[in-house]
Amino acid sequence: MHSGKVILITGGTGQVGTAAAAALLRRGCKVRVFTRDSSSAKADAVRTMGADVVAGDLDDRESLHRAMTGVHGVFCVPSLVTSFMPAGSFERQLAGSKNVIDATADANVAHCVLLSANSAEKGVNSNLQNKFLMEQYLRAKRLSATFLRPVAFMDYFVLPQWGLHQGVFTTALLPSTKQQLIAVDDIGALAALMFEQGMQRGARILEIAGDEPTPLEMALRSPIPWGA
Repeated sequence: MHSGKVILITGGTGQVGTAAAAALLRRGCKVRVFTRDSSSAKADAVRTMGADVVAGDLDDRESLHRAMTGVHGVFCVPSLVTSFMPAGSFERQLAGSKNVIDATADANVAHCVLLSANSAEKGVNSNLQNKFLMEQYLRAKRLSATFLRPVAFMDYFVLPQWGLHQGVFTTALLPSTKQQLIAVDDIGALAALMFEQGMQRGARILEIAGDEPTPLEMALRSPIPWGA
């Protein structure tokens, strides 16, 4: 590993960013987390892990350029956007990620890892369309880059809307249908690994999954006690 080298994580206080920070720190890297609120509980958590936390905004190009000082690699984790958010949210997500990519190129960073999405090139929804546009924008910069394309995060299924806390598991899938999933800790570990693989020319794509359970298997493997 590039021990002592600085890796910047944008979106570093979210689930994936925090997992990547932990994995990088275990490998001897210095981690710099870029976040809008450097005094939040999540920021304090990654700071306690040993990461340096810097305040900034993806819309503020100057704050991004300052954060890039002395950086060896960048893990670009786009802001979380869903179809339930206000109009213009996907446009702001794309613009912010482009600002990160521009700053990465301007700083001559050795390698950039982009958190994309499984089958991004199919563009069947706004999320995939955005992720593919980010990939194309980064590819055009001719940087050494990796596009991580994870499937659905298994960690999300412990959220209240899936019902596990009430002793049920709500899903539209048939009982026999297998769904590819991956844990955020695995995504973080793979992101960290990309910075020690050697800097190749151009971009590479990694479609990643960790398991393929049925709904029943997902429920039985849940860390939440039934009815808790």
